[in-house]
Amino acid sequence: MLVDLLLLIAALVVLAKAAEYAIGRVVVLARFLRISELAIGFLLVSTATSLPELAVAVTASASGETGISVGNVLGANIADLCLVAGAAALVGTIIVRKRDMSDLLKTLFVVGVLSMVVLFPLGRFAGVLLLLAFTAYAVMLLHRRVSENMDGSRRITRKDALFAAGGFALGIALVVVCANFVVGSAVALAFGLGVSGAFIGGTIVSIGTTLPELVVSIAAVRKKMPGMAIGNAIGSCIVNLTLVLGAAAAITPIHANMFTFLNLAVFTLVSNAVLWMMIRKGTLGKRDGLALIGIYVLFLVSALTTELNT
Repeated sequence: MLVDLLLLIAALVVLAKAAEYAIGRVVVLARFLRISELAIGFLLVSTATSLPELAVAVTASASGETGISVGNVLGANIADLCLVAGAAALVGTIIVRKRDMSDLLKTLFVVGVLSMVVLFPLGRFAGVLLLLAFTAYAVMLLHRRVSENMDGSRRITRKDALFAAGGFALGIALVVVCANFVVGSAVALAFGLGVSGAFIGGTIVSIGTTLPELVVSIAAVRKKMPGMAIGNAIGSCIVNLTLVLGAAAAITPIHANMFTFLNLAVFTLVSNAVLWMMIRKGTLGKRDGLALIGIYVLFLVSALTTELNT
């Protein structure tokens, strides 16, 4: 069991580093394509940082471990809304621009609605619908362009963009390989500890797969790019609930016991509502960050308590 735990930790570390490398290449491509800061955070960066979740969900679903797939998606969303957004707010005050507020609030509403679909059976058709929803979401955001030199950095050439695309492909390949080790180790660990795959997926695996979002959001705040920081955290939730969950359901239909994921769904809604209120007032400061992280700690305690009592 100790070997499985060490393998899981090592695989998660490499997974996060590979995703972080891929993210760097995505930002270069975004600048070349002249996509707005919020759109980068919402779509390109959030999609890139969700690569670990996608790889884990697809691998787990193909192996018939749907509990890990769904647990990882919901656990990662709670981590995004509380741990990532909270840590970013602790690093520096996040001021939400008025022109961005409407998009953020609408996205949080959609996250809240989609979070409830996991309580019902998800067949392949539902999975395809979720993938189509992600496609529509992506097309909408990609139409939002800004000036060529959007952040004062040097102009990105076509050669730079090609190298970035190659590096991104390399990063994805490494993420997929590591995901196989993550799922295998998580299943073995769950079996050895006598706990459910949903618990492992919603806690240990989801924390590991959320590391890229955490690193990117903190870096974005330090670089005075609050739109990317908060857009990445919230956008990742949409990606997880559409692209990640849709891909998992399209591979293997998800027929989960409602009560298995009820705790995860409830905390997703709670964290969603709290972040909604914070964004509406226009700023996220240190107190807000501490409150969000406090909710995440409460979620971990609740998840452990629920698991021990079942």
